[in-house]
Amino acid sequence: MSHEVESMFFVGETPWHGLGHHFIEPPKTLDEILPAAKLDWEVEANPIYSHEGKLIEGFKQLTRSDNGYSLSVVGSRYQPMQQRESFGAIMPLIESGEAEIETAGSLSNGKKVWALLRSNHLNETVLDNGERVKNFFLWSTSHDSSRANRFGKTSVRVVCANTLSMSDGDSAIKFRHTKNQVKILDTLVSFATDANQENERLAQAYNMLLNSKIKHTELEQYITQVFDLKDTTRGKNLLNDIVGKAYWGKGNSEVKGTWWSALNAATEHLSHEAGRSAESRYQQLWFGANQGLLNKATALAIKAVS
Repeated sequence: MSHEVESMFFVGETPWHGLGHHFIEPPKTLDEILPAAKLDWEVEANPIYSHEGKLIEGFKQLTRSDNGYSLSVVGSRYQPMQQRESFGAIMPLIESGEAEIETAGSLSNGKKVWALLRSNHLNETVLDNGERVKNFFLWSTSHDSSRANRFGKTSVRVVCANTLSMSDGDSAIKFRHTKNQVKILDTLVSFATDANQENERLAQAYNMLLNSKIKHTELEQYITQVFDLKDTTRGKNLLNDIVGKAYWGKGNSEVKGTWWSALNAATEHLSHEAGRSAESRYQQLWFGANQGLLNKATALAIKAVS
């Protein structure tokens, strides 16, 4: 499944992808979560041998217990975390009712593992026209030593499931990939306080976009700048496609002709079409270059109406 989001589940009627196992009520135990997300496998550490059969000292290969897929080559002192250990960092939030798990899964054949959490500590954003933006905690870790345990945030425009930029910078909390657990509840409350202040600032900015008209020429210039489009056939086709989304894209029929529709044309492209697969979109939106494009799209739009 290297060209798909490998595994995930979702809860209830959500503004999300609708892929994977469906829960009516949020799962509350690892015995429910891990099998549903197809994460009920172990990380195995194996010695590495040369083609001549000689042990290569100082390194080991991490593989999946269920299919033998290689996750990474790491130093011999590296201690892999198992799924139960890594998810154990967020289970106190779920077990206490401070948060509910919305969806979870893996990318890159299990190299990256993630979960989205809903929490009453993190406010929903409501715009002047009644549109809602749901805000989630994004927890992630890796089994290829590429990233630390990470507790960040993401948001989704409910009407069209577009992922929106939450910050011009990187406001995620990172902690070392070890078996020592952080005080996750204190982390959540502190992080949510900062996130809610940022959400209020962004709500004001989004309302400015919603109430500001945009000319067609401005729209074309904006999309060209966000995606750095060139005067080529491909560039022109992409420009026409994204500009069209500003008028007829998901959730834009009521707000077309505004800077809010322009921003959401950009985010619709990144959320639903960019990349060769669903896996690459999630990968890039949450952890890669398209996260930067979301921030760029937001910053340029806000600058235009400020």
